[in-house]
Amino acid sequence: MSNKTNYIDRHIAERLRRRRREQGVSLDDLDKAMDSTPGTAFRFENVKQRIKISHLYCLSQAMDTDISYFFEGLPKPPPEKKLLSLKSSVYSRVVEFVKYYDRIVEGHLRKLIFDLVKDIAKSDMNMKAGKLTGRRKILLENAVTAVAATGLVCVGAFHPRKGDGVPGGANTLVLIGSAGPGMWKAFNAKRENDPNPLDAWTRRVLNKVAGDLGAKALLLPFEKPYLPFAQWAELAGAGRPSPIGILIHPMFGLWRAYRGALAFEEKLDLPPQAAWLNPCESCKDKPCLSACPVDALNATGFDKNICIDYLAAPDGGECLSSGCLSRLACPVGLEYRHSPSQTRFHMEAFMNNPV
Repeated sequence: MSNKTNYIDRHIAERLRRRRREQGVSLDDLDKAMDSTPGTAFRFENVKQRIKISHLYCLSQAMDTDISYFFEGLPKPPPEKKLLSLKSSVYSRVVEFVKYYDRIVEGHLRKLIFDLVKDIAKSDMNMKAGKLTGRRKILLENAVTAVAATGLVCVGAFHPRKGDGVPGGANTLVLIGSAGPGMWKAFNAKRENDPNPLDAWTRRVLNKVAGDLGAKALLLPFEKPYLPFAQWAELAGAGRPSPIGILIHPMFGLWRAYRGALAFEEKLDLPPQAAWLNPCESCKDKPCLSACPVDALNATGFDKNICIDYLAAPDGGECLSSGCLSRLACPVGLEYRHSPSQTRFHMEAFMNNPV
């Protein structure tokens, strides 16, 4: 864009001066709001320098106004300059985009949209330059950002091979799960009346994420035929076997769950998997094996019927309210254990629909 100013710049400068005086804001205050060198706001007001959209956005925030204020009453272009060029049409769309972007209240949504637009622009430039690697990288970055906005987290990813049980010929599988209180807070905020409310919420939010990202498929662990999510978690480096059958993580312990997976047709560029040792291997006492009050965990594995009968009995209240005592006996990741309300929700769901 040329540095030569025109009637649009003069109109914006006039509106800027008027709004600043109405608000009692100094030129120095505007310079600080834009994080610009002293005298920048003065040059803007005196049409000695063109105002970038990013500066205009900062100015609108500093003076508590919508960015569209600066374009109100903009006169029609002179007959000899109808601004029908591609550049001017793009400029008008940018102005309209920023106007609506400015009206988004939720901060995390604003950041998500900003990052998405930036990544798409980078991807487009990379593809035009023949750099498909950039496209594959930002798909994973977008997935991480979009999933985090739901309260869930991307817990790992891998490139499936024949025999891994991934349907549909996907070339990348991104596992999604919960860790910490984020999922429980997000779920309760949007909880609906459904026989299986958490499954319904998961399906709803991840269907939108899958559609927005153009994923090949959304795979869910609670839908039949049941898929080998535990095997996938190991392939993604997100878990290792524990003595009680639940996968363990070195930070989250036994308090990480798997809620879905995004299958991508592209073979995304994945970061190297972090190497870590299974904490169960260095645990000498293995308190998880002796903590169950009814020995539902034995040499043959986990007997869910013994567990359910105990939970339904009057003396099973401690496990029902506090959670599985064997799980709680593990010393790893106790700071991430579920709240009492979440614990009871999961235990009752297990009693009503054991899988």
